[in-house]
Amino acid sequence: EGVDGFREISIAALPRSGSATQVLSASGRVLVGYGGAVADRPMLSAAARQAALAGRADLLELRLGRSLRPFRVMAARVRIGGANQLVVVSESLDQIDEAVRRILVLLLIAVPAALATAGLVGWWLLRTALAPVRRMTQKADEIGIDQLGERLTAPNSNDEIGRLAATLNAMLDRLEQGV
Repeated sequence: EGVDGFREISIAALPRSGSATQVLSASGRVLVGYGGAVADRPMLSAAARQAALAGRADLLELRLGRSLRPFRVMAARVRIGGANQLVVVSESLDQIDEAVRRILVLLLIAVPAALATAGLVGWWLLRTALAPVRRMTQKADEIGIDQLGERLTAPNSNDEIGRLAATLNAMLDRLEQGV
């Protein structure tokens, strides 16, 4: 449909900024381009152009434009008016690179925060779980030869701490009987 049709299709197909498209002659001359300064000069090297003309369409990552920004580029051979030409389409990788940078920053913030939170929760759980042991230790320190009638208590007699309290109380019973 000519230059105007090519540009209309390019506008419809590539609505995002940072996208560009062009038609290249077999010799590498830009016949028509859309997408700003990136589309004004050939986006493919001679080797990539020859590969595309041979029917090997590869997805390439190239640095294009004056600022050499990263682009993903694809070329396809078309036959127009009896001549081989290439339709080249490119899209900037700036948004993808920015998204990757944001994810890395979030990970650098979130991972240490998650580790610190997990550490604090683990410390709190351990402290809570060992509180009966701490109370039993304090009570055992208070029991002397004059207080052999006192016994240790545990919140749950069916767990390891309860069995430890029962064993220590049995030992205190034996000591009290021996004294």
